[in-house]
This record gives sequence, C-alpha cells and structure tokens, in this order.
Amino acid sequence: MASKVSHGTKPGNRPGAIERTLFAGYKVPDEVSKMSKLLKKIDHSSYRKIVVAVVKDIEGDTSSYHRVLKEVKSEELPIDNFNIIFAGTKLLIASSIRLPDASLKSEVFETDLQQMRIPDEVIPYLRDAVYGSSTISRSLVPNLLLELTLSNGKIFTFEVSVAKFHELRYNIAKVLKEMNSVENKNILKIQD
Repeated sequence: MASKVSHGTKPGNRPGAIERTLFAGYKVPDEVSKMSKLLKKIDHSSYRKIVVAVVKDIEGDTSSYHRVLKEVKSEELPIDNFNIIFAGTKLLIASSIRLPDASLKSEVFETDLQQMRIPDEVIPYLRDAVYGSSTISRSLVPNLLLELTLSNGKIFTFEVSVAKFHELRYNIAKVLKEMNSVENKNILKIQD
C-alpha cells in the first residue's frame, strides 16, 4: 500500500500531481494497520462507544477507558482486540487534531482513512469526533503546557485548559494587587 497519495487521486493517475503525506504520518502506523482488520468484525455501536471514550481520554478523563472496556468486554470483544482498536483510534484522532484546521479538510481526512483501509462504515464516527456533528460533538479543547521554575531550582510542568489558565491568571493578578495595596499602607511601613 502506498503511504504517499496525490490530492484526490491515486499516485500515478496525474502526471506532475502534488503528493502529500497521510495525516497520520508517512507510513501507516502499525496500530492503525492492526485496527483496520479488527474493525470489520466489531459492532458499530461498540466502536462508537470506543470513539467517545478516546475523545474523553484525550480530554483527560482517564477513567473513560476502563468504563468502555467493561461495556464492550461484555459484548464479546477480547481485551487484546479492544486495546488495539482503542490505541489505533486514539492515534488517528490525536494525529488529526494536532494539525491546523485549515490543513486537514474533511474530504482529505476521509480519503486518508480509506487509504489506511479503515472500513467505510466507521469513518463517520471518526469524522464526527474530529470535526464535530450531532452524533459526537467535538469537545476537544486546546490545553496549555505550563512550566514553573521555583527559586530553589525545581521545575514543575503541568497542563491546564484555557479556562483554568484564565482563572489562574485572574487569581494571580488579584493576589499581586492585594500585595501591592498592603505594601502601600502607611501602617505597615517600617520607619527609620
């Protein structure tokens, strides 16, 4: 299988066609290759549950993995197959949301999924997770990676949502303002 495809055509159909790399990388990832074979055997409602759990997992809700594992395990899906499907789905969704919105159009996304041999029946679930729809709303929001260096040299790195960052920024500004007003009061000033 070719890992580079021309825009909207198969390689070789148009001389001089611009080639591009699949959104998941130059080579189809092993997780996706293994997953594509298993998706032909899985129930669509089970796969939809997995996609929703992957979206929640990417958002930071790590318990979603265990919840959906219990649900689909009862539907006769072996845990090894579940893990392969979960990992492949997470890789596809995470790879697609890392790209700027303008660089990955819905049609290109679907074409790439077909090139990776993802069954047509499950492509709508992935498209809905990435681009949003009534089936699965796109609730993936960007996060900020913050790094704090303390006076003792320790470095703390953590990730916060944009809303939490604004809350943190507001509270820091509020504390600094209070500190400034306390410093300016004559009662607390030390006189020589």
